[in-house]
Amino acid sequence: MKPGIRVLGIDDSPFQRNDKTALVIGVVCRKDGSIESQSLIVEGVLSIHVLIDGDDGTEKLCEMVLRSRFKTELSAIMLNGIMLAGFNVVDIAELNKKTGVPAIALTRKKPDMPAVEKAVRKTRNWEEKLLRITSAGSSKQLEGWNAQVSGTDLNGARDIIRIFGNGPVRLAHLIASGVIRGESKGRA
Repeated sequence: MKPGIRVLGIDDSPFQRNDKTALVIGVVCRKDGSIESQSLIVEGVLSIHVLIDGDDGTEKLCEMVLRSRFKTELSAIMLNGIMLAGFNVVDIAELNKKTGVPAIALTRKKPDMPAVEKAVRKTRNWEEKLLRITSAGSSKQLEGWNAQVSGTDLNGARDIIRIFGNGPVRLAHLIASGVIRGESKGRA
């Protein structure tokens, strides 16, 4: 194994209203651990499909991580927020518990929780989804990002974010978007 810190960045693909599933990409990235090092090395790409507005996100992510040859090398799982494919809410505590890898959900903006709750109430199994959202805890400002964390303390999460930023999540976003649209678009 080459030296360095490895994380798995995860994001979903764009989807159409009539789609049943969305592609989710995971990118395993490595850095040598120094903040000054700008090189982000891609070591692998993983993929799964999850139901749009479904309830299988946590389970599918756990399966993806546990079957991966990179699992034992991961220092963290970084997600673009706690929701995949619309309102398929990931239980980051369960993801951490089942994989043994800390989970960090990043967003650029602090979530508007009243708006999120109103939208979630329009989906199937909304009570369970709201419970998962609540159990993720409130987001904390870390290194310029809003983060929800499970499996490590805020200092541990801050260190990972300081080293990687949102690079692994952004790579997952670009790959997922490029695969579905034929060209990457948007930002993670």
